[in-house]
Amino acid sequence: MITKITTSIVSWSMLILVQYVIYSSEQSCTTTDRFNNAWFGAVCQYKCHCKNNVACNVINGDCPNGCDIGWFGPACQYADLAKTAQLTLSDGATQDVTKIIDGDDTTCAAITGSSFSLHITWTSNIYFTWLRLFVGNAELQKESFSIKFPDNVSTQNLECLKVFVDKKTVDVFCNISKPTRHIVLNGSTVITLCSLYISKGRNVALKQSTNQTSTYRQPPLFISSNAVDGSCQLLHVFLD
Repeated sequence: MITKITTSIVSWSMLILVQYVIYSSEQSCTTTDRFNNAWFGAVCQYKCHCKNNVACNVINGDCPNGCDIGWFGPACQYADLAKTAQLTLSDGATQDVTKIIDGDDTTCAAITGSSFSLHITWTSNIYFTWLRLFVGNAELQKESFSIKFPDNVSTQNLECLKVFVDKKTVDVFCNISKPTRHIVLNGSTVITLCSLYISKGRNVALKQSTNQTSTYRQPPLFISSNAVDGSCQLLHVFLD
């Protein structure tokens, strides 16, 4: 158990180190690419994910109006799995459970009971690494909630690492090796649940060096770097 928690701490420390390297860069990105995507970082290698497609800070990636739907975390670099899940809240009535995954920390679901169980399910397997929970008018405590993985027997006695960002925000890291389709958050003393984000990870392939064994037709239309340019748009080419 200590090994698992230590691994999570090391992973979190590495994340902080990477962020420091990114944020301390003095070089800035002054233009967008041909698909109107904005970038930031030392060599413009990180893609902006700001709400309403607003450009982020070219040095540290901060978004002036928050992250785009489906993204969260430092510089909005983490894809959100919670957005694709089905949520069910029991043991405590709520106004609208969809407010928990709408990407807006100012909209919250009210808990009227003394405790709650939030069931998060997917139609296919996901690999869980960490989540972020933000509550409204209550202070989170380590005892305020617990996390379970009902369809993964090997995690029944798993102790996850809780890192409190502030009094109302907590990041939870669990070192599990098997995929899951079902997560349960059990809690008490929480009055409102405002936001839940579940990390799908970061795309570390963006702007990396690529090579290929052969090229179809003429470059630059079919070069390997197009696979890591951050765009899913297709180039329509008229061939003779």
